[in-house]
Amino acid sequence: MATFGDMTYTATGFIVTSFCVFLAALKVVASGEMITGTINLHPVDLLGHMAPLAMLQYFVLSILRGEMTDIMNRWSTDFDPRTNMYPFTIVMISGIASLCKDRIYFSRRRFWHKHSKGNGIFCSRRSWSGYLDIHSQN
Repeated sequence: MATFGDMTYTATGFIVTSFCVFLAALKVVASGEMITGTINLHPVDLLGHMAPLAMLQYFVLSILRGEMTDIMNRWSTDFDPRTNMYPFTIVMISGIASLCKDRIYFSRRRFWHKHSKGNGIFCSRRSWSGYLDIHSQN
């Protein structure tokens, strides 16, 4: 797969991208079941269970790819918050934005499930044609 400005294509890039898309879809299905299924977790509880696992995954992968060594080598010159606040600020803003996005998404999903019993208005599992069929009878 190639993007604007990158005119190369590698099979490894395609496989990694496809695998990431699969994992993202799996996350959506799993989180939906945990919020609306038999487990019925609150969105903040779900984030509390998923965030440490994601952090562990990123930490292991950063060690395997050598990124952790690069960060440690550049810490005193580029990444130390006492030297340069910019990287720290970007990481904190990104983390807060990600937390807010996930909280809103999971709350919306729980709301849709709770309010979609029979009326089709908020139901994410029905098609728009089902929604129009229900409301065109009025």
